[in-house]
Amino acid sequence: MKKGISSTDKVKGLVSDLLRIESLIPPQVETITPEFLALWNTIEKLTSEQRKHVQKKKEPASSEKSIETNIKNFVLWINNNGCKISPKIQVSSGLLEGNGIVATDDIVEDEVLLEINPKVMMTQETALNSKIGQQFSRDPIGRGNSVVFLTLHLIAEKLEEKKSFWAPYINVLPKTFSTPPYWTLKDIEELKGSPTQGECIKIIVNIARTYAYLYQVFVASPVVLTPYSFTWDVFIWGFSCVMTRQNKIPFFNDGTLVNKHEVMLGLIPFWDFFNHTNGKITTFFASTSSGGNTCLCHALKSYHPGEQVYIHYADRPTSDLLLNNGFVFTPNHSNYLKIKFVLRKDDPLFVQKATLLQTEDFTFQFKGNALPAYVMIFLRVSVMNEDELNPYKSEEEKKKIQELSVNTVSERNEKIATNLLLNKLKKQQISYPTTKEQDEELLQKLKHNPPQTQIINILTLRIEEKEILQKSIQLVTNVIEGKVLLKDILEPIPQTETVKGIERKPVESSGESSSATTTTTSACSRGSSSNEVKE
Repeated sequence: MKKGISSTDKVKGLVSDLLRIESLIPPQVETITPEFLALWNTIEKLTSEQRKHVQKKKEPASSEKSIETNIKNFVLWINNNGCKISPKIQVSSGLLEGNGIVATDDIVEDEVLLEINPKVMMTQETALNSKIGQQFSRDPIGRGNSVVFLTLHLIAEKLEEKKSFWAPYINVLPKTFSTPPYWTLKDIEELKGSPTQGECIKIIVNIARTYAYLYQVFVASPVVLTPYSFTWDVFIWGFSCVMTRQNKIPFFNDGTLVNKHEVMLGLIPFWDFFNHTNGKITTFFASTSSGGNTCLCHALKSYHPGEQVYIHYADRPTSDLLLNNGFVFTPNHSNYLKIKFVLRKDDPLFVQKATLLQTEDFTFQFKGNALPAYVMIFLRVSVMNEDELNPYKSEEEKKKIQELSVNTVSERNEKIATNLLLNKLKKQQISYPTTKEQDEELLQKLKHNPPQTQIINILTLRIEEKEILQKSIQLVTNVIEGKVLLKDILEPIPQTETVKGIERKPVESSGESSSATTTTTSACSRGSSSNEVKE
């Protein structure tokens, strides 16, 4: 690289602009604003300037032969480091999803396919013990945010090239992604009307803020990474690798389980070649009979030779899969649409209602086949008059708020609350510039043209969101018309959830291995819905 070029006043000025402009974008941004457009234009200028002065290595173009060589070296590395791969599976390239795992023999459900030694995993702990860990041991962002910390660790190891222990793994990671940092502005515009657009914008704003901060750190202290090597392209590659592959795993140190109740983020080589399908979690961390620890992956179902072998990442909506993993999966049995409800701040009783609900807004998950368990709590409280609100002033009565999920307040209150819900859903429906039928027609046309993966993914998301809205609107309409009782179309309140106001705290999943020589410690799901990078 031509040192001194990337650190010019022009690049530094653009990085400063990123920090200045992102601070003007409100945290709850939901649509494309002039400030976001200014941020986008600054990112484009920055990447253009950096790419001018980055002398790319003359690497051979990725051919089928070079890909297969990298995969062969990677599998050898895996086998040489205490991992066990079933002879009934192999890595295959050129699949619809890219790389994946294919069966070479008959596989039965629950059969062990992989045993991955923690030694090969890239984790927060290996990051802490690396040069990056030494530089960022007390940094509030570099060390304080686990996603960022793991991203920096991966980038530093990539720049080490063959000297890195993880080089065979890094060489088989994707070179590019279909996650939001790689989208075009037109892609983001195609999300107009969808709640997913706001989530997408927040991801990009947070990445821009984090990159600008870290760039300034490397300008001041170019110990491991430098402003010449730490470009926007390098950062979004590392960030996307981590976001699409991160897992919450037990706390290991040098392959030894330290605390099974404490979790950290980690990348699990080879296991992350599996693609996603509907189902259940079949990967578990376990202690072996010999006193060691391993990551066991079981077959989700039976497979025949030549079939692609899938795992279930986790129960996530299509919007999360698209934003965090860069793909959509249909039909998604775990899909739902997130809709935000907000108390009116001009309501004279706003403070009392916000205090009772312990929030002034809440995002509910609509699935289309039933209404969210807690949506009526929020709506019934939001339309209460003073007389209806008075009984909930005492601390004892406030604790009974969850009963409002099924208990009505008054006939007046119920009528207003139900109509408010219907109007909210209809307003969300007409916020899209196109109808579900128009999206379906366009999707069919695109499928017969040259591949346009990103717009196809977005159209699929829009169609699914609109279908959920149509079904939810019909449910509420049936209630208003007296065709069904509201209590019969509400989701049950989950027994495993702790209710505080209407805040839901999901319990972490766990499971048991069927292997006689192991004792399971925790379940493992791939990817994360935590896409926000915070200071």
